[in-house]
Amino acid sequence: MNHVTRDHARLIVAIVERAGLLGLHSTEQRSSLLMDLNACHANGCILDLHGLLRSGESDFKQDIAGIQRHINREAGMMESAEVYDPNTGKRSSVTFTPCYAAVVQKRRPGRTGR
Repeated sequence: MNHVTRDHARLIVAIVERAGLLGLHSTEQRSSLLMDLNACHANGCILDLHGLLRSGESDFKQDIAGIQRHINREAGMMESAEVYDPNTGKRSSVTFTPCYAAVVQKRRPGRTGR
């Protein structure tokens, strides 16, 4: 688990405020997005919070929507999804990784380091 520092928390609040200005959540949904971003960052998908906050509108919207769509709110972690590859005709399991994930490789429980 990654510790969410006060600086991280301030950046997450700024990201949520930007998302609100772009119409990505209502006032009622603000706390939900705040918790989603905290959980994502703290539980295995460490975000480049500075990069996300400064990202272009398209990448920003894609990451916010993807995090909201793919977070398991009970476990507080990003979950895998079955996807179909039209090139191979096969299904595979993938985990959504935001454009501004600081660590692309998912940490496994019980392992130290990255």
